[in-house]
Amino acid sequence: MEIGIRCFGDTYITPLAERLRFQEKNKYTFHCLKVDQQVVGYFSLFRFTPDLQDRLLCGTSIERDIRPEDVLPFSQHEPFDIYVDVIVVDPALPLHLRNLYAGLLIMYYTELILQLADDGYAIERIYAVTTTPEGANLTRRLGMQPMEQKSQLPERLAWACNFKQEGDQIYRKLKERLARYQSKVAHQDA
Repeated sequence: MEIGIRCFGDTYITPLAERLRFQEKNKYTFHCLKVDQQVVGYFSLFRFTPDLQDRLLCGTSIERDIRPEDVLPFSQHEPFDIYVDVIVVDPALPLHLRNLYAGLLIMYYTELILQLADDGYAIERIYAVTTTPEGANLTRRLGMQPMEQKSQLPERLAWACNFKQEGDQIYRKLKERLARYQSKVAHQDA
């Protein structure tokens, strides 16, 4: 099953050489969830120049066009925005597994963003673009709101979360909810 340039079921979600070039610029770029050595979901975090980020949000550039030289490192010395390239679970999986893996991805994503903030990374805003209802649902669960005036393409919806103003509280509440849910599931399995 192919999603954009990435394939589910393969060991690597992008070719290793390309993946390493992105990781050299930003170690937070690629995150995947594997089950039995198969990629079942993933997300990517980037920092771009404001111009490229705006082109991505408007749809005049697309994620497939991102090159390693476009990627900026995350910085603890200056405020920056994060662009979530994609957060997706393999659509070929049964619904109950997609829901489970989506919850795990959201939990990991939330913990990662909060850890960055706690480590002194001055995250201003978090942006994303979705092209499917499932992607929109996942992005909404990440505390983002649609930016309906932004995207110029009908199949793409731009999203934003002002992390500096409200995101930290939203993410901490989301983390608490996920922890309660995880505890509930653990007690049911016991």
